[in-house]
Amino acid sequence: EWDVPSWINVQVFPFQDIKGLRRLYSSADIFVHTSYFEGFGLPPLEAMACRTAVIVTDSGGINEYVKNGKNAIVVSKDPAYIAGAIQKLLDSEDLRETLSSEGVKTASLFEVKNRVHEFRNWIEDILKRAK
Repeated sequence: EWDVPSWINVQVFPFQDIKGLRRLYSSADIFVHTSYFEGFGLPPLEAMACRTAVIVTDSGGINEYVKNGKNAIVVSKDPAYIAGAIQKLLDSEDLRETLSSEGVKTASLFEVKNRVHEFRNWIEDILKRAK
């Protein structure tokens, strides 16, 4: 059981398939990812793909695609900074919309078809240099 104030609505979700995840991400106004360390960090990118404004902690690999103030808000792992970022987004529909729009653009760069094309070009380049 969690020690959460009664005015905060906490809901724990069971395992979700792709459609369920999409529905959850799309229904949220803000996605908060408070990791201490991440490799690539797929959940924030998935939220971006669903037009959800994203807040993340500065945690490593997500810096490959997260740009503070452009497509997400990046904060330190201090709960006060996380709370401040949440309040900032709750107070600004314009900022939420900006982050949502830019997040979708960011997520589209990581679509499988784009990555396959990049991988193919990389292989072809290696083969050309090997000749």
